[in-house]
Amino acid sequence: MRTLITLFFLISIAYAQKMPAIIPQPKNLSLGKGQFEFNNETQFFCKTEDQQIVAALLKEQLRAVKLFNNKIVSQKPKVNFVQFSEDKSLKAEAYTISVGISEVIIKASSASGYFYAYQTLMQLFSPEIYSSSYVSSFKATIPVLKIEDEPRFTYRGFMLDVGRYYMPISYIKKLINALAMHKINVLHWHLTEDQGWRIEIKKYPLLTEIGSIRKESPEGHYRDKKGNGQPHSGFYTQVEIKDLVAYAQKRHITIIPEIEMPGHALAAIAAYPSLACTDGPFEVRTRWSIENTVLCPEEETFRFLEDVLTEVIDLFPSQYIHIGGDECPKDNWKASAFCQELIKKEKLKDEHELQSYFIKRIDKFLTSKGKKILGWDEILEGGLSENATVMTWRGMKGGLDAAMQKHDVIMSTRTHLYFDYYQGDIQNEPLAIGGQLPLEKVYSLDPFPEGLKPEFTKYIKGVQAQLWSEYVSTPEKADYMAFPRVAALAEVAWSLSPKNYEKFRLKMPIQTERYAQLGINYAKTAFDIKFDYNPTDLSLKLSSAYPEFKIKYSLDGSEPTNKSAVYEKPLLLSSANLLKAKLFSNNNEPLGRALAQPYNYSKTFRKKVSLKNPAEVSTANILLTDGLLGAKYDNKGWVAFKDVDAEIDLDLDVKYVCNALKINFLTEPAQSAFLPSSISISGSNDGVNFEEVQALNNIDSNNAGLEINKFSFSLKNKSYRYIKVLAKQTRLDSKTKKLLIDDIIID
Repeated sequence: MRTLITLFFLISIAYAQKMPAIIPQPKNLSLGKGQFEFNNETQFFCKTEDQQIVAALLKEQLRAVKLFNNKIVSQKPKVNFVQFSEDKSLKAEAYTISVGISEVIIKASSASGYFYAYQTLMQLFSPEIYSSSYVSSFKATIPVLKIEDEPRFTYRGFMLDVGRYYMPISYIKKLINALAMHKINVLHWHLTEDQGWRIEIKKYPLLTEIGSIRKESPEGHYRDKKGNGQPHSGFYTQVEIKDLVAYAQKRHITIIPEIEMPGHALAAIAAYPSLACTDGPFEVRTRWSIENTVLCPEEETFRFLEDVLTEVIDLFPSQYIHIGGDECPKDNWKASAFCQELIKKEKLKDEHELQSYFIKRIDKFLTSKGKKILGWDEILEGGLSENATVMTWRGMKGGLDAAMQKHDVIMSTRTHLYFDYYQGDIQNEPLAIGGQLPLEKVYSLDPFPEGLKPEFTKYIKGVQAQLWSEYVSTPEKADYMAFPRVAALAEVAWSLSPKNYEKFRLKMPIQTERYAQLGINYAKTAFDIKFDYNPTDLSLKLSSAYPEFKIKYSLDGSEPTNKSAVYEKPLLLSSANLLKAKLFSNNNEPLGRALAQPYNYSKTFRKKVSLKNPAEVSTANILLTDGLLGAKYDNKGWVAFKDVDAEIDLDLDVKYVCNALKINFLTEPAQSAFLPSSISISGSNDGVNFEEVQALNNIDSNNAGLEINKFSFSLKNKSYRYIKVLAKQTRLDSKTKKLLIDDIIID
């Protein structure tokens, strides 16, 4: 069996080395023999302006990297040329590429077809073609082959949230270039939020004077409930927006603006308080999570929104205007006499139908302006407006329901397409909102909901990934969260050929080299070492998504090199305090980042533990002394005592002179996990008679947010074999309480 697996990987590597690493994968690709070599004499033969634009792109890139100065000509050369040719039989975004030894023929029927052919052609070169400066070692050769290609979906989108954190125009242009490389053709621009209004509206200047500024942002995770004390601001002028829209159009990307309503609108309400159903004062929200204050469905509000949307329409030529519609709390509407009277007047059932009434009013206005509305799947509640396209994020069901009602759907489900989720081991990743969305999970998306009848599949118009920015405050972090997951999105959205993650995976090393050339701060999680602790045999198992490459490690905290030990079997650790491991290619080149897994080796390491009260985790007695501390934003690894005091007895095997005991508690109010009301530490040498060494009473157990709380107790250099830890639950009310404990250490 092992031989067969090894053979499979060898075949896979051979495939990857032979076939061009094109992302997204073309519909058909057949490889020939030989190669075409570009040089300074290669000419680009064009007849139309669309062809000349793409030829100029290729010319400029070759000039930057190889200092060529190729000519664009209108007469067909005999040899050594790239020919752009019109083929009306091809669909709008389709193209073909035929590479021979002496010529390259590119065919398309539209400007977008030529542009996507160019993007594929670039990927036939080595990654250095993406450099912005001269590369002496670059060989301007591409393989002989034939490609026939067209997209699976007409809508291939990526959403950037700038409502939470403003991103500079320079970065958005860089992002547009990277999206175009992946044949993504929509940038959904989330411009307004509770935490910030980012678009200049000339008729309502307070939207940016007040609404674009918040006095601080959250520090850490939103559950920490802390502020950083640093103001945040920024907005885009109409001049900047027009320039950006034109920039995107040249790269065949449509920018769709989103103006949130009726919820997620506190920044607008802070600027114009009369838009709310309740009295102020209001301020731009400084915390994440859902805001109860929403727009009031009064005529004044609709006049305001129509004025705003009129200016938005003038800036964005896109067919769609996104109006949000998600996460709209109904509390203010329920308490509003005006809203209740409106519900009766319009013969609506409830506040959900009131939201539908709100959206239908906006839909009617946008339709009169020749536009269509896009909205999150909450717009299904209370009934869809006639011309609405649904962007389903909460699951596949929203897409199924909308398609069955013969409404167009963009699949944007959070299970596969929320790029603000973690993509690697939570302990080794920068802070994210939560969830796990590795590259393979993105790639696995089937955009057609289960149960959708064939006659309704035509309503699934495409897919879109979302980069919400609660935890994405810089362009560098935005790059990190988006790439390389955009590559997986691209194959889901574009590729008609059967998806094959094994082939896709093997293209990643080359794709990430391209990112490096482009200065994209991509996540290296695809090459991460995975760490698996087995509490049964106390072993540490290492693995990666690239078993054909070697894992090398150190146990002394030093950075692994190509001369470090090669991982071959699970490790039984005994005395080290920092394991580091890294993936190396077959050429001994490091790939990705090093896994750094600290653990505490102390007198309690793997010692016997007994619990007077049961814990929720079956392996609690092992986890408490394994030397591995659980993560702050993941309860995995923490031992939970639910509604009982934690009484923990440790047997150290022999008497030790004990200096200090350290113990950790995780507080998480959302899960009713609080600090204990008291902690006492006792010692014994017979396991029967214990003396209290130190106690901490009257602990303020309800003030902590999501925190790892470290407690240290002096054992006064006394000799003990047995140690007892007693942590008592807080008894403030009748609600369920938890103590989350991990990693007891004795020095």
